[in-house]
Amino acid sequence: MDAFHPDLLVFKHCSIQQIKESTSYIYQNPAGPSWPGEPTKCVWLPYLEEAKIVLEKYLSDITYTHHVVHSPSVRRTINELYGSLDQPEAVRPGQIALLLSILASATYSWTSRDAGSLFFTPEQANSQSLSWIKAALDVLDYSRRKTAGSLEDIQAMIILSFLVSSLEGFSRRYRDLITTAISSARLLSLHRIDDPSLSAHNTVPQVESVAAEIGRRVWWYLVATECQVTEMDAAFEDFIEGIPAFFKLDSAGLEQIPKTDTRRSPGITVQRYILNSLMYAHRCKLHLHYLGREPEDPMRIRSREKCLSSARIIIRTERILEKEDIPFVLTRFKFSGVLFCIFMAVIVLLLDVCLDEGAQHDEARKAEVADAFSILEEARKQSPIAVKLIESLMSVVRKHKVSLPTSNSLQNESRPPSTEDIGIVTPATTDELGAESGTSNLSSQGLPDSGLSCLDEIWQSFDGQMDFDTIFSALDAQFN
Repeated sequence: MDAFHPDLLVFKHCSIQQIKESTSYIYQNPAGPSWPGEPTKCVWLPYLEEAKIVLEKYLSDITYTHHVVHSPSVRRTINELYGSLDQPEAVRPGQIALLLSILASATYSWTSRDAGSLFFTPEQANSQSLSWIKAALDVLDYSRRKTAGSLEDIQAMIILSFLVSSLEGFSRRYRDLITTAISSARLLSLHRIDDPSLSAHNTVPQVESVAAEIGRRVWWYLVATECQVTEMDAAFEDFIEGIPAFFKLDSAGLEQIPKTDTRRSPGITVQRYILNSLMYAHRCKLHLHYLGREPEDPMRIRSREKCLSSARIIIRTERILEKEDIPFVLTRFKFSGVLFCIFMAVIVLLLDVCLDEGAQHDEARKAEVADAFSILEEARKQSPIAVKLIESLMSVVRKHKVSLPTSNSLQNESRPPSTEDIGIVTPATTDELGAESGTSNLSSQGLPDSGLSCLDEIWQSFDGQMDFDTIFSALDAQFN
């Protein structure tokens, strides 16, 4: 029914340097000099050549983190989009939403290596990111109400969910984006692309087409996002043994691959890092229960070693990556998935020291914890989530009187850009919810309190035996 159609939305373009807010209201078709007409919401886009520069930044440095677009196809999509801007009826909102999500992602990850091409400084680019996110969310809502949905809508939701999780943690907004993306994917039958019974219909792309492959990428990304890792360590062992040599950290074969080979490209390097970090973070979680068991228990001994080994691999992976000369290294701490892995490693190494009285005098193990902490210390310059992680973990260190070298500059560190201007402040920032949940209130920072302070309460009740069910509930509230 027309009564439920969204209000008109128009799209115009200008220089990206002139875009202070990506949406504004303009007057169209004035009735006369005394009546300028009804205000119409306008989404501003950069010029085509500027959009192409941002797109290439995204394709070269960022797409590996979710890999839900096909480079040649998205380039064609952007060209088609700009070709249709002069014909409003031909504009496809899903294409606009995808472009806006790419603009948001690329400007969020802009570094000094990119400065000069479009922006004078990385900070100038970073400051635009929140505005692009808001515009993309607005256009997605417009598209859902005006169209039957598209693959571009879902791609935009995935890219935005990655950004939102980095700004807010795994918040309700993040969950809404993922849930909506899955529902939209089912409506487009992406989960049935390879179903022979649909091959004679036009409901899904042809099995061998590029469109079908993009659909598969999108669907399996969403499936992987929602599924839990198996709790059988043998499955981890099989998986580790089965991954290609160029994805392994200690592969002799990798050194023999020429540096010009695609298997040593920045994209593969980033994927190798993410794959190993996430894999060993989940293995840490699988075995974390056994850190507090009786030392004579053979299962506890084996699991403790696997848990500690996995945590050390995560930290070593970080140290290997930081030596790589690729843009992802400069912005990796902005992403919550990266922080999850580091946090899990720190939790393991710290608990092992706190739960073992003999470790209080083991300088090597304490140095391990300090080294892991130092990565979070570096991360806090880019992420508000890292700041809260450090605060919670330091309360553990103080409670158990573990002497570690720490920085006193946490209180003086300037906070990251606020998300308040785009409305990314969940109800958890209100005084009422803060009082009900017992968590600290972060409304003064413009950021949601994602429950990180609950770790303080866990350790306040610690009396010699760790309640792992409680700590997992706390972790799930933050990262799952």
